[in-house]
Amino acid sequence: MNRLIKPIWMTAAVLVLVLSACGGKSTTPDAASVDAIYTQAASTVGAKLTQTASVFTKTPVASPTSIELSTLSATQTPLITNTPEFTSTPLNINTQVQPTQGSCDNMSYVSDVSIPDGSQVAPGSKFVKTWRIRNNGQCTWSTSYRLIYGWSSDSWKEIKQLPPAGVNLTKAVAPGEEYEITVTLVAPVTSGIYQASFRLQNDKGFNFGTILYLLFQVNGTPTP
Repeated sequence: MNRLIKPIWMTAAVLVLVLSACGGKSTTPDAASVDAIYTQAASTVGAKLTQTASVFTKTPVASPTSIELSTLSATQTPLITNTPEFTSTPLNINTQVQPTQGSCDNMSYVSDVSIPDGSQVAPGSKFVKTWRIRNNGQCTWSTSYRLIYGWSSDSWKEIKQLPPAGVNLTKAVAPGEEYEITVTLVAPVTSGIYQASFRLQNDKGFNFGTILYLLFQVNGTPTP
């Protein structure tokens, strides 16, 4: 606003000089003339200031509209709903499962009939080992089932070089029935403690049941 007032005062000063130049022959104006000039100039300046003030009149700013807080509150809606879990269907434990050839065969050890563990065997002699076993599976054993050699002590070199052949059952064995199975072996010629294992095998080539063990001792000199 100061920039606008300054030109107005300059205009008033020029007006005073002009009026003084036209006032007559005397070059020095009297006091009354000077007062009249200043009064007119002041009136002019006042009018200009009034016009300027009207230009810069502040326009009232509209007051902000109040917002109801209730409209801004969050809706209490759960983000995740509780979805019911799937109910698992209970298994029927009484369902009869058809046995397969590999699962219906089973055998358990009952007792040693001959050569119990720790028996003394003459070096190089033939001996017969017999186990009593039970068919505790669901399938009947046929004569195609057999007893096969598994492994033996490292010191029993003779059986490792020439393992015994499988021994077939001599009759059918029904589930729950017991059976005595026998294998003929040749004792080592060197004194020591020896061990071997055997197992049953079905007609499809699947081994099953309890492992049958043989544990004996050889002492003395082999008989010619």
